[in-house]
Amino acid sequence: MTKTSAVVEIRGAKDVSIKCLTISGPNTGSADTFYGILVHAGGSAKISNSRITSIADRPLSGVQRGVAIQIGSTIPGVSSGSATITGNRIDGYQKNGIQVSGAGSNAWIEDNAIVGAGPTTLIAQNGIQISNGATAKIKENCISGNAYKPGTFGATGILLLNPGAVTVEDNALTKNDIGIFVFRSKAAVVIDDNNASGNLLIGILIDTTNSARVSGNTASKNGSGHAGVDGGIAIFNSAGNRIEGNTSASNKGAGIYMHTDSTGNTVTGNQLNGNTLFDADDRSTGSGTVKTGNTWKNNYGKTSGPKGLLMTATKENRGRCASSSE
Repeated sequence: MTKTSAVVEIRGAKDVSIKCLTISGPNTGSADTFYGILVHAGGSAKISNSRITSIADRPLSGVQRGVAIQIGSTIPGVSSGSATITGNRIDGYQKNGIQVSGAGSNAWIEDNAIVGAGPTTLIAQNGIQISNGATAKIKENCISGNAYKPGTFGATGILLLNPGAVTVEDNALTKNDIGIFVFRSKAAVVIDDNNASGNLLIGILIDTTNSARVSGNTASKNGSGHAGVDGGIAIFNSAGNRIEGNTSASNKGAGIYMHTDSTGNTVTGNQLNGNTLFDADDRSTGSGTVKTGNTWKNNYGKTSGPKGLLMTATKENRGRCASSSE
């Protein structure tokens, strides 16, 4: 049986207020998993203007435990929770800063500063993780320092792992391996107006996900330059997604990358420039734009593979001098 412990546990109680507190570890017990704040068994809480810190082994270890704020159970179907999480400083966690887990669990997460350990060889951290059918609104958070130095796994600023409906809006993500990572989503996911810049691998990554919207984001100066898939926005094994109105510039890799297994996506109105691989790189084949499997329309940049995905004019001048380019 899994042993859990929490500094603050809300089990079934409703509308509990946690405000202006410091909640701190480290872990000194033998629990398999431990939390700074745990809200579950149908409980709900408002967590605001607090600091949650050092929810980790001392010294930091690679054991997959230590979550600053946990909403719901990590075991699917066991119990749910809900919370409003605003204006907090979250740092010193071992695995995740905020985790919302399980169908029926939900959270409003706004205006938090979430800071990982920085490049570490010990563990791949996540600033925020929404998983296993949980729903959330993630807005105006600053998330940084989630980076796994060996590079064999990607630490993330925001990880949506088989989530329910989630909106990610107006967040700033920097110095993570991946800024925003959506994996195995079948629900309505919206990624709007975020700034995912200065991340070590990819700004925004969509994988095994259908019908998401990625709109109005800025992805700049991401990537290591060592992998062909590094860069601004990357799409793998996904269909029916809308990639529209984003700016992806000065990345060490592609501005927008479509893997061979991604088809039926629509890419419109994006500004792509100064990327070291291609501004637009579509490896798929099909009956879409220039024999790719996707539709590219009114995107602006200089270089593309294959040729013809982009227009060379800026949006302001497109009526006067737009033309196709490689």
